[in-house]
Amino acid sequence: MLLTLLLLTGCTATVERDGYTRFVKEQYTGGLAQIHASGNFIQAYDGDEKISGVIEGKGYGQWKWKEINRTPRRDAVDASEVGTGLDIVTSLIGVSQGYVETNPLGLAIIPLKLYANEYAETLSQPDCLVWKKGLGVVGYAGAAANICVMSGVSAGCAVPAMVAAIVLLPDDRKACHWLGVPVK
Repeated sequence: MLLTLLLLTGCTATVERDGYTRFVKEQYTGGLAQIHASGNFIQAYDGDEKISGVIEGKGYGQWKWKEINRTPRRDAVDASEVGTGLDIVTSLIGVSQGYVETNPLGLAIIPLKLYANEYAETLSQPDCLVWKKGLGVVGYAGAAANICVMSGVSAGCAVPAMVAAIVLLPDDRKACHWLGVPVK
């Protein structure tokens, strides 16, 4: 888990983009959140909607914003969130039955697991897919280990669940929808 914390603090940098960010922000009086850019292609949240568009023109005075798409924010639960949820629920069941949480952070790990899933969804698609797959595998394996221990079997019985999660968990492109990198 220490590795996860280290990754959370420095995996992806937020960068300024050649005036594009400032220009796009000027087009929306309510302000934009989670702006991502890839060249002149920009994605962001405008309130409860995700927008995608391009900046056309050769220079700042000639730029024009062309909104291509506007969709509601994603609210569906993805596979990594299910795995994380199962791990949390089985941990809480185990603790309520007198088992000891073996994670060094104990139950304090719960908000970190939830934050990690939310954080992953702010990353560009390639980084997000790696994070979500890893979080899903850790979640399903953790849940399986909890069930094994509560069943009186060694936590090692969770290894097949971890291998299955690595092989079977899909790349959830709906959860990982940012095509560019985060920008200021």
